Amino acid sequence: DAEREADDVGLEILEKAGFSAGGMIAFFRRVGTLESSRGSASRPGFLRTHPRPAERARRAESQPTYPATPALNNADWKALKAICAKD
Repeated sequence: DAEREADDVGLEILEKAGFSAGGMIAFFRRVGTLESSRGSASRPGFLRTHPRPAERARRAESQPTYPATPALNNADWKALKAICAKD
């Protein structure tokens, strides 16, 4: 329940900031895909008490839409990816 509440707070913060929840949804979808491909037994113990990523994505997707802008423009996103790719 605490994780669901944390997701709700995160979604509220995104909305108040005017940022799309798309990144949060994509993150949960990606984690769910990894978990599905590796099997649920590969899920770390501390995550076994958390809601499944697919459920978290569905809950986020079910929220009402609102006007939003990306947190980063294309140039800033490319710069961030380049920084993260450095050794």
